[in-house]
Amino acid sequence: MGTLEARLHDRRFRSMNGPVPSRPGRSATLERAPTYDGVVELRAIREVPPMPYDLVVMAALVAHFAFLVYLAVGGFLAWRHPRTLVLHVIVVAWGVGSVVVGYPCPLTAVEQWARDRAGRAPLSGGGFIEHYLTGVVYPERYLVAAQALAGLLVVMSWVGPSVRRRAVRHSATGRLAR
Repeated sequence: MGTLEARLHDRRFRSMNGPVPSRPGRSATLERAPTYDGVVELRAIREVPPMPYDLVVMAALVAHFAFLVYLAVGGFLAWRHPRTLVLHVIVVAWGVGSVVVGYPCPLTAVEQWARDRAGRAPLSGGGFIEHYLTGVVYPERYLVAAQALAGLLVVMSWVGPSVRRRAVRHSATGRLAR
C-alpha cells in the first residue's frame, strides 16, 4: 500500500471506528475485524483513559450538584457552624437570581466549553438543571414544585435557629416548659 493509499485507508478506518463506553470514565477503541465467513465484527482493542476535557466536564457536574445541595440544605449546616451562614446567603442570592433574573451560570459555561472540546453533545435545554434533573430526577411538570421545595428548605433552615433560641429562652424562664 502506498503512503497516500495508507493515509486514505487510515482516515476511513478511523471514521468507522471510535470510542465506545465500556466502563464509567473509560472507553474502548473498536476495530473492525473480518471473521472466517467474511462478516465484519467490531472488537475492542484497548481502553483509552478519559481526556482532560472529560475530567473538566465531570468536575463541573460535581460542582453543580454540590452547589445545589448546599443551596437547599446549607442553612442547616449553619446551625452547627454559624460562620457558613454568610456563604449560604450568597449562594441563595445567586440561585434565586439565576431563576428569577436569569443570571448565566459560570459552571454551565465551563461545562459547555469542556463538552465542546471533548467532542460531546451540548447540554440540552437551558443548562444543568434541565439536562440532568428535569425529566430525570423529577418530571418536567414538577419543576416549580421542586424549586418551591428548595425554597421551603432554605426558609426552614433560616427560621429554625431563631425558633430554637426562643424555645430555649422561654423554657429557661419557665413559660414554655412542660
